[in-house]
Amino acid sequence: MPDNKLRLRPASASTKRFADLPAWKILVVDDEEEVHRVTRLVLAGLHFRGAELELVDAYSGEEAVNLMREHPDIAVILLDIVMETETAGWHAVTRIREELGNRDVQIIIRTGFAGTVEEQDMIARHAINDYRGKGELTRERMFVAICSALNAFHSTRILRSTQQTIASLSTFSAQLRFCPSLAELMHNQLTEFCEAMQIRHALVALESGPADQVTGRCELAPYLAGIGRYAELDASQPHWGLPAELHGRLTQACNEDGQSQDNDAEVLLSCRSDGGRRILLFARSGGLERNREARAARWFASSLGADVEIQINARIISDSLDQLITLLSQNDAPVLIS
Repeated sequence: MPDNKLRLRPASASTKRFADLPAWKILVVDDEEEVHRVTRLVLAGLHFRGAELELVDAYSGEEAVNLMREHPDIAVILLDIVMETETAGWHAVTRIREELGNRDVQIIIRTGFAGTVEEQDMIARHAINDYRGKGELTRERMFVAICSALNAFHSTRILRSTQQTIASLSTFSAQLRFCPSLAELMHNQLTEFCEAMQIRHALVALESGPADQVTGRCELAPYLAGIGRYAELDASQPHWGLPAELHGRLTQACNEDGQSQDNDAEVLLSCRSDGGRRILLFARSGGLERNREARAARWFASSLGADVEIQINARIISDSLDQLITLLSQNDAPVLIS
């Protein structure tokens, strides 16, 4: 019995072009050296999806389990049943599936004995992928069995990776949606600003989107926040519940950059965020210093604009993630058993 358990065929001129691709590992489990030798001859020169095969040899069920622990990326096991005991192979299958938790590896049973009722139960319970008599596996049938098993392993790994991606995307999307709504964000920041500046009445509004390509004018979005006499703003009501004159001034300011003050008690500021979204701030304080309030208003609008863009982008990303999750979840492949 050879000491080296990992057998690699030397690269030839015909296989050097596959050197950069990881090999598919095949675990051959049998207590007869002749079976190992014949398997190597049968599989010599076989490639799958551009990569060669790498044979790993085990001569007992216990050794097979240890090698699976060392090489969890083994794709296929060619497994004998009767080795150190009459059920050594089945015992190895149980440990690989349950103790090691490896549900991806494809297991092909090769045995010289007829199957029993108990073995049929093991085949169903432990997801055995094929059951063959040693005499059945001619070179052609071995090729078919190995290629089918490698295809199944490859598809299983892709599906498991997709499911893990879906789980990660779902978690990330939920975290994005946990952020406060735009209205809540605007209200909180407006409240903090007005408390710091001792402003009693104020409102802030967002532009709904790009300016009309024909008229060049824009409309205000239903994203409103207000305090004091403007605390009950409602975008669904005419003029949002504001006096028509004030609503007209806000609408006009939406299409103009800069600041407009009719007197020392008011600030009406129209500016754009870094993302190009129009922000309107109207504050009525009752006599704060004009320059001080103007500077503070510009700082507030700039800060709010940055946070609004982050929030809007987070919502867009979250919606896009949800669409991607839906598409990935529509995969026709069966659900994996974990």
